[in-house]
Amino acid sequence: MKWLEIISLRTSGPFEQKARKYMKKYCGIIKEHNDTRADFYIHDSNPGDFAIVISSHTQDGKIKGTELGSYMTEVLKQYGLVDYNCWLLVDDREALKINDEQARFDDDIGYVDVET
Repeated sequence: MKWLEIISLRTSGPFEQKARKYMKKYCGIIKEHNDTRADFYIHDSNPGDFAIVISSHTQDGKIKGTELGSYMTEVLKQYGLVDYNCWLLVDDREALKINDEQARFDDDIGYVDVET
């Protein structure tokens, strides 16, 4: 399974430099894990907007980066507004499983898809 985590931060003033340094260091720590990649991004027009994108691949279905991502999210809150998202890459097999689960849920709640 492939996982993608996006941690974005909006900061300003004296926090900007500290946050940038911390996020770069954090990317280095994450890169030390096998099957994990971390990249640091800056916004092209807003100088205080930063993001870390973590991608990892697991065979056992466990998310490797999530604990680190959650920790990083909590730490970054001292520098500004933080947003955290975790995404799972869906292949054809997984898409079928998800659609099956959604169909069962829709049946349980009596949802009817009406085409116009």
